[in-house]
Amino acid sequence: MAHAAVAVSVLLYDHVLTFDDEIAVIWRNNGAALVDRFIFIFNRYLSEGIMIYVAYIAIISRVYRLWDRRKEIKWILFGSFGVAMIILTTFVALAASQVKPLLFYNNFVIYGCSFTKKPHALPFMVGTLTIFDLFIIIMTILNAYNRPYQKQAEVVTALQRDGALMFVALFRE
Repeated sequence: MAHAAVAVSVLLYDHVLTFDDEIAVIWRNNGAALVDRFIFIFNRYLSEGIMIYVAYIAIISRVYRLWDRRKEIKWILFGSFGVAMIILTTFVALAASQVKPLLFYNNFVIYGCSFTKKPHALPFMVGTLTIFDLFIIIMTILNAYNRPYQKQAEVVTALQRDGALMFVALFRE
């Protein structure tokens, strides 16, 4: 699971490093054909989306194993993931439709596109992922409390063993 988080971090870091080149070569280049832009979007953004999806599935699988592979937990985790992705996709589409009339080219500060005001769907889009991340963290904590212990310190040890610190770090990103 740590490999998936590292892969996503490296992929997004690379995206940040090469974003200026993307603007210059793809979006500002009048010679770039529509098919070139489509292929670029497909290659760059779809691969990032798939990598993030794989990372989420790895996290869900880890929590599922923590719960001793109980069927009801599997359905809860994958069902909640499906619901979160449906809600997220809805808000992404809504945010994309809301942002289109708000876009303008800013050649004074950032030399790129920005929007005049924030789309109303944007906080809901980010909030959906945040709530799902919080749900995964809560499931991990509940698993630690679900096991029989003789001392309270064993709960903290179980949380550390189950990767609670990693979930908190992922939640902060």
